[in-house]
Amino acid sequence: MSTQKTRGLTNNYLNGNTTSMLLVYGNRKEMKKAIGTMESLPLASDAIINNRATNISESLIKLNRKAFKKDPAIVFEQYSELIEQTLMLAQTVSKHGSKELNPLGQKLSTVMMEVILPLTEYVGQMRGMGSGIVAKGMITKTQKAHMQALAYEVDVHTTQLIADIKKISSSNQKSFNSELDAKLDSISRASKNYITLTNNEVIQKKKINFDTDEYFNKGTDLISLVIDVYNINNKVILDDSKGWL
Repeated sequence: MSTQKTRGLTNNYLNGNTTSMLLVYGNRKEMKKAIGTMESLPLASDAIINNRATNISESLIKLNRKAFKKDPAIVFEQYSELIEQTLMLAQTVSKHGSKELNPLGQKLSTVMMEVILPLTEYVGQMRGMGSGIVAKGMITKTQKAHMQALAYEVDVHTTQLIADIKKISSSNQKSFNSELDAKLDSISRASKNYITLTNNEVIQKKKINFDTDEYFNKGTDLISLVIDVYNINNKVILDDSKGWL
């Protein structure tokens, strides 16, 4: 998630919001920590997985060094490509690890990898691209089409997440705590509000006059809510595994 944040803040900075520079450097440090954690996982000893993780981390480090000197659109695309590779690697690792899980764990793991992580990335892209557009105060036709597509994906994946988790939790009520429904409701509201904000203040405006930091932060708040549900699911998986995972 720190890589997604670095991408968005970098785009924000390159489009005129100079105050985001220090935040970029702070998130780069968090990114390095996250990469170190990924490389230290047990499955990282697998030669193929380790090689892919190393290639991604080296590419991110190189991109960080050159990002401020490149065109904003190119930098955004390059970060997005590396994030996509990271998500694909996470899905590969998850498939290896989920083979030994009980049915509940396997279902939750599938939702976490195929719905939750892609949702955080669609919101992350919308947050990052949108905040750059707001910082610049104008939107191109290409950007408008891209933002409309992202808003659609956020809506679809939010609906899918809520439906999937409610279906699983209703059949396994003892495994989930009472805060889950409230979290899902918060995600639904935050997602709808962010899409509406994006349409009204970014996509439909000829001259954009919205606070770029506020736009970025609202996206971050939505991602945080989604990650809360990810963590709830992860705890359920660990509890369901009876400690052997």
